[in-house]
Amino acid sequence: MIKTSTLSACVSAIAVLGMACVATEASAKIYAPEKGKVVISKIYYGGTPKAESSTGKNYLDGQYIEIYNQSSDTLDLGGLYIGNGEADSNTLMWNISRIKEAYNDSTITMKQIFRIPSCSKSILAPGASIVICNSAMDHTAISSYESDLSGADFEVRDIKGKKTNHADVDSLQLTYTAYSTVTYMLLSQAGPLHLSLFSATDDEIAALQDTYAYGKETGNVYKRVPAKYVIDGIELMNKNYSDAEYKHLYDTIDAGYQICASYSGETYYRKSARLLTNRIVLADTDNSTNDLAVSTTIRPREYVSEIDSTVVIPATGHLAINVSSNFRTSADVMVSSINATAKSTALNYLNHQGDSVFMYGSVILTAQPGEYTLHFTTDSIQAKFNSTVVYWLDQTPGVAYRKNRMLYRFVNNADSVGFVRDETYAADNYTSCALGEGQHLYLPLNTTAVGNIATTLGTTQEALSFIPWTGPVAETTAIEQVNADAATSVAVNLAGMPVGADYKGFVIVNGKKAIVKK
Repeated sequence: MIKTSTLSACVSAIAVLGMACVATEASAKIYAPEKGKVVISKIYYGGTPKAESSTGKNYLDGQYIEIYNQSSDTLDLGGLYIGNGEADSNTLMWNISRIKEAYNDSTITMKQIFRIPSCSKSILAPGASIVICNSAMDHTAISSYESDLSGADFEVRDIKGKKTNHADVDSLQLTYTAYSTVTYMLLSQAGPLHLSLFSATDDEIAALQDTYAYGKETGNVYKRVPAKYVIDGIELMNKNYSDAEYKHLYDTIDAGYQICASYSGETYYRKSARLLTNRIVLADTDNSTNDLAVSTTIRPREYVSEIDSTVVIPATGHLAINVSSNFRTSADVMVSSINATAKSTALNYLNHQGDSVFMYGSVILTAQPGEYTLHFTTDSIQAKFNSTVVYWLDQTPGVAYRKNRMLYRFVNNADSVGFVRDETYAADNYTSCALGEGQHLYLPLNTTAVGNIATTLGTTQEALSFIPWTGPVAETTAIEQVNADAATSVAVNLAGMPVGADYKGFVIVNGKKAIVKK
């Protein structure tokens, strides 16, 4: 059932197709792609139905795929392979259970393999993508579903001349095809489709083993690509194959799938997960069910640049969050960041309120308890916080800070709102710390500032285990009545200054607004 063959047929095909790519010099700042850095970001393979097509026929020539660099590095995709998976009928296909039975989950069956040539078009900046199509022309006259692909980076040549090709567009290299008459990218919208990006050496490509359709010893010859070579994969299915039984990709590559109807005009694209200042980071949980969305209007190189997220501000009226992109809030939410220098005698609250865009980072939201929407965007910043020293630290060990720092962790509960000193790291003026489970907002204060703030609050540096919250308080937060004795030692006025037993009026006690009366 298994045999080894040479790639002489595909070498001949490459010679016929030619390569327009011009090689570029390597750079020390350009990196090779690897898992998590580059993804298949978009697939348009449904095509236009004849009812919507100006040709009067079902139209597939506008199919394309897109590959996206969501890392912070400039990548050279030259030499990266694109595997177009086998898509036989359900009785002949190499689904997961059959692969497990025959090959112990080690391979993926490919009907076509393409190679991205090394050239200027293969160099991908952070947040950039390459578009690969069968026909690099403007298809928009066909229907509203189609796109202008005249600016595509690579085109797959059709030796039969059924597709319109352009000599001035760089050619994607055909490394293998199971069909001698099909050299273009055969995106099977009538059945399951799985595409993979994989990396392999020339020797590894030459050593790829062959197989036939499941249960056959003659017919089309497919290539078996080791799963360990794959750095990204996406699986789509036609409605006639909408069952996990027909999956070809292992969960480590794509644990889910999406359904795409034939001649639907649908484009499957990755959702946006995070919006950074210089790029969008796309969803990549290795599960197409969660990561992909569908559109009939999205176009090449377009991605969702806005995300809405719901947050819940608890009963205390304060919520600490860490955001990775610019965001807007409603006018009834106050956004605060905090800093303190060696000269500070109190925490400095940097506050902004209203429908503005903020710089990404760690902030504290203040509002009436309830649900609120944060609107994340890649828009330019209208207002931002500077010189913040509030940090969001997670459970990763070894987070480094300079010497002479004391960690104060933000607490937000029914008893108090403020910053509690983490004694584990305060004593030795640590240079690194290993945090426990969960995520917390920390103030790494220098020891001079801690001493000054302690003096302001009428205590010593050694005894300053808690710094009360003296920043914005939600207007709807309940105002308690306390007597003057209860206000001493832990109470400060609304300016952040400590008050004595004879003080009357509004105070902050353990992070809560109160009023002192005789």
